[in-house]
Amino acid sequence: MDHLIVDEQPAFQNPTLIAAFAGWPDAGEVASGSMRYLLRKLRAKKFAALEPEEFYDFTEVRPQTTMVHPWQREIQWPSNEFHYWHGRDGRDLVLFLGREPNLRWKTFVQTFLSLAETCGVTG
Repeated sequence: MDHLIVDEQPAFQNPTLIAAFAGWPDAGEVASGSMRYLLRKLRAKKFAALEPEEFYDFTEVRPQTTMVHPWQREIQWPSNEFHYWHGRDGRDLVLFLGREPNLRWKTFVQTFLSLAETCGVTG
């Protein structure tokens, strides 16, 4: 999992993976907007992310800049983040919010599925 940044490895019980991709297939931001709502409502915690440089053509998916202080900008790269939520009924959630890659689809999918497998997601 060379292209993965893992902040922590939580223990999961019967996890279900829910994924939402922003971009062209996300008409009206239905998937990504719903996932952002879930992440906020559940107070899900980020535990991993895919390294963006390997998967994007930055001439097509440009990084965003934000002014944080006068004369100081912050760069926001396209993100692919995994979050978790522990359910009270013994079923946990692995929540993914990201963007379709421009490059290296096979590596993207293999990395994505490898993390899901590590978390214990089945089926």
